[in-house]
Amino acid sequence: MGEDEDKWHNVSDEDEQPHLPSFQPKRAPGPQLISTATYSPLQLFQLFFSISVVTSIVDNTNRYAAKRKKAGAKFAWTPLTVTEFYAFVALIIHMGLVNLKTLADYWSQKQGYRLGFPRSVMSKARFFAISWCLHLCDPEGDEENNKKKGTQHHDELYKIKPLYTDILTACRAFFHLRRELSIDEMMVPSKAWSGLKQYMKDKPNKLDYK
Repeated sequence: MGEDEDKWHNVSDEDEQPHLPSFQPKRAPGPQLISTATYSPLQLFQLFFSISVVTSIVDNTNRYAAKRKKAGAKFAWTPLTVTEFYAFVALIIHMGLVNLKTLADYWSQKQGYRLGFPRSVMSKARFFAISWCLHLCDPEGDEENNKKKGTQHHDELYKIKPLYTDILTACRAFFHLRRELSIDEMMVPSKAWSGLKQYMKDKPNKLDYK
């Protein structure tokens, strides 16, 4: 480091234009979609939640539900399908747009509630059953990974695979970054137990995902 770089600067020092690295992308920056094609909202969603990944999630959820039933858990269960999974995700998106105090309120018949959409998609019991059994990764592989906790072979992200890797691939495939980027961070609240959570005392949500 030179002497000029190591000293304090003041208002009398002239600003220097920083050197911009070479930016020569192989593809035009922006969305990587067919410009002449028309996409439905579901088709755009499926770019990131592909049929292959959703099928894997459905299979893993059914296997985990069977495992819970065998262990003695008492709840009604019929095999989850790909179509029903997309309906389940639609309900979650709806709940993010219509904010109620509890999940049960979306099926409530009390005055001031009576939302038609959730009841038209699936029953409250079915929604909760899917929520209890939803499993993104292979249940047997998850058990083996849990046995490795505390060692260098434990994978902290195993529970969200294969969705995690598929979304990363989709982000690289369907959008090309521009040179000028603005990067920020936030704390995402979650009640999940995970070694990935961080504690930051000056944040409103002090112990969450960064």
